[in-house]
Amino acid sequence: DGAGPSANGAHGDPALGKRPRVPGRSGAGKRPATAPPGDVPIIFALVRHPEERQIGNLDKEVLQTSRKIQMHHLNKWLAKKLRLKETMWTSFRLSLRKTPSTRGCVDPPPNFSVDVTIDDIVNRYLRDPDELILEYRLTEDCPVDHLEEED
Repeated sequence: DGAGPSANGAHGDPALGKRPRVPGRSGAGKRPATAPPGDVPIIFALVRHPEERQIGNLDKEVLQTSRKIQMHHLNKWLAKKLRLKETMWTSFRLSLRKTPSTRGCVDPPPNFSVDVTIDDIVNRYLRDPDELILEYRLTEDCPVDHLEEED
């Protein structure tokens, strides 16, 4: 009857909520998205601070992002990924873990301000950007009811 998978292909079945294939638009040969000129991405670790007891670990601790993002972007992302209330992002504190790459550099502050970028941290406090490890924790005066309400 022409209605089987070979007629529309699995991707064209409206019952599955998928759009039909359009010849010449398969995505093959497309170039991947690139960062704006001058914005080199960085791969780094974002891990729970060893003294943090209120919240758990991220499922994925190695991230790749723009060097130009500010700490408040990471704070908001952390709140979302850890399923905290949206307003909890202001309760995060991000700090730099000491590594061999931090030796001989300026000592970082115990908590980075929200407007500091990853690039600022790399340029000022590290000799090797491949050793960037940021630690997160909540402030000590953070309220106990910080989890999102279940739907």
